[in-house]
Amino acid sequence: MDTIYHKKFDKELFDKNDPLGRKIVEKYFNKQGFIVEPYENEFQVDLVVKDKEGNIQCYVEVEIKHVWVENFSTVDVPYRKKEVVSRQMEHPVYVFLIVNELSEAIVFTQKDVYDSFIRDKDTYNGGMNTFYEVPKDKIFKRIIFSKYDLDM
Repeated sequence: MDTIYHKKFDKELFDKNDPLGRKIVEKYFNKQGFIVEPYENEFQVDLVVKDKEGNIQCYVEVEIKHVWVENFSTVDVPYRKKEVVSRQMEHPVYVFLIVNELSEAIVFTQKDVYDSFIRDKDTYNGGMNTFYEVPKDKIFKRIIFSKYDLDM
């Protein structure tokens, strides 16, 4: 790939979405009896998930998707996540993509994202962006949230 396109960092969008996405994933794991903490390096994965004894179970990267098509064959994961999906970690890494309406999330393994086709496309904000194009059949888990799940 010769040119990698990234949209310009939008601090306002980040401040709106990042804490919300992290909180949703934290609540999801807490309801299953896990402890969720921020990962110590803010430029790698977002969260570390531990069991009640404090043993790490997995790491999680969170993204709220603002453009979501219900009937899809692939899912676009921003290529800027390369640092997350290419890094070898001692426990599994999952990428949680939460739909803009906060009604559901789909989860991919780090490997399935990293092994996916890379392509450039025009985005909703009018610029080019580079994505991992992850096939729908690689979805590790699909989570439907009720309004009670998201009661924050």
